[in-house]
Amino acid sequence: MNWSIARKFTLESVPLLVGVALGNVFFVVIFVWAMQAMGPPLLEFMTSVEFLKDMLEMAYGISLEGSVSSNTLYAISYLHPVVLSLSWGYLIASASKFTVGEIERGTADILLALPVHRATVLASGTVVWMIGAVVISFCTLAGI
Repeated sequence: MNWSIARKFTLESVPLLVGVALGNVFFVVIFVWAMQAMGPPLLEFMTSVEFLKDMLEMAYGISLEGSVSSNTLYAISYLHPVVLSLSWGYLIASASKFTVGEIERGTADILLALPVHRATVLASGTVVWMIGAVVISFCTLAGI
């Protein structure tokens, strides 16, 4: 791993990471607040409609038979489509920025002409990408 290349990739991905992290925390806070306010009546309605009950069980892998606690409703925020789309959007954008972004800006020749192996460039980008993924994964927990 090359620290200079990792620093370059980090500086390029930090604004997107901050935006996604704040959006993720904000959405989860709003979602948990909504589940506290109207979670039990909503869950009662969804369990009374067989189609919605089946869809919830398939989408989130939870069983709605018997008593369902509020913690179950909060856990849905980990697999909510908004959280997943924010997370995957960051991961795809940051991973493609390391390769396609360099070609688009015309700096790929300079980057790949450095006296480092291409595997080192890839490893540096992958480490930055993985650290961003860890930060985003903890944002949902921080929102709860």
